[in-house]
Parts: sequence; C-alpha cells; structure tokens
Amino acid sequence: MHTIVAMKEDRIVRVLCRSCKKEHAFRHSPDQNGPVGKRPAGKPAPRKAVDDAEVWRTEMGRLRDVAGRPYRMDGLFDQGQKVAHPTFGTGVVQRLISHDKMEVLFEDGPRVLVRGGSSKTPLRPPQ
Repeated sequence: MHTIVAMKEDRIVRVLCRSCKKEHAFRHSPDQNGPVGKRPAGKPAPRKAVDDAEVWRTEMGRLRDVAGRPYRMDGLFDQGQKVAHPTFGTGVVQRLISHDKMEVLFEDGPRVLVRGGSSKTPLRPPQ
C-alpha cells in the first residue's frame, strides 16, 4: 500500500510506501500509462484562465521578502505560505486539500504534497 506524496497535473509521480516508510517515484503498470481519472471522450480539458507560471511569478513577487519555509512531510503549512522544496524549488501553498495534503504552486506548475497533521488538525483559512 502507498500514500500519494506528489502529483504532476493528473499523474501520480511520488508515493510513500506504508510498509517500509520510504518515498519513491511511482511506477505505473503497463496497462495504466494514461492519466489518472481520464475525461470522457469528446470533452476537452478545461482551460486555465491564467497561466500557472504567471501566477507563480506574481506570488513570488508578493512574498519576495519572506523566507520560504523548508518543506517537511510532517510540517504544518498554511494557505499562502512560501515553501522551499529540495526538489521542486520555491513555491506557495495554493490550497489545503485535506488535513494531510496541500496543493503547492511551483514555477513548473502545481503539485499535491503531503503535509503534517492528523484528522484532528483543523484546516486553517488564509489570513
């Protein structure tokens, strides 16, 4: 069994093994090379109103004087907080998905990351 640690668009890219507690790249089986959660045929992908890279540049400009908090899987992060990830670089928390997952916008696009917390940890609104 694995827990999803990071996603790139609609594909799983990193997982945490629950038995050995190690993080590794997700390997899709040969019959699952397509994206997770395919859209029905004939439905185009929704278009983004604003380019992610432009949003990232705007957010980094807004937070230029704020040091990015080093990313840790057990760290607690708030929406709008600047994050320094060792692999993906500097990003900003766009939304808290659940008590243990968040969406972070990096220069190359959004990614879903694990965040510390338990089911008793409340989701805090942005301040």
